[in-house]
Amino acid sequence: MIKLKPRTLLLHLVLIIFAILPAHLLNSTIAEQYERFARRVPALRTAPKWYTSLSAAIAKAPALGGVLLMAATGFLFAFADPKFGFNLHSLRLIIALSVAPVRSRKISV
Repeated sequence: MIKLKPRTLLLHLVLIIFAILPAHLLNSTIAEQYERFARRVPALRTAPKWYTSLSAAIAKAPALGGVLLMAATGFLFAFADPKFGFNLHSLRLIIALSVAPVRSRKISV
């Protein structure tokens, strides 16, 4: 059983409140002002063609969605490397970061 000191528990609660409050304010602001935002950008009322075709492809083959998600995650995590750029080292890093979650899941199971 994990024992938390009251000060630590209070700090966690304060941090949670600081994380939840801005998100709630943003959601309520967007909900109240949605019509105003939608009038300014009428093209966003319908989904773009590339999005509908991608959604249909992922619905047919869910593994494709997983592969795309892993590749995007690997690409984003690769930016944590200070030497990231357009070279073979970065390509290997993206591939490794994309494969690592799948590989670690197979090892732990």
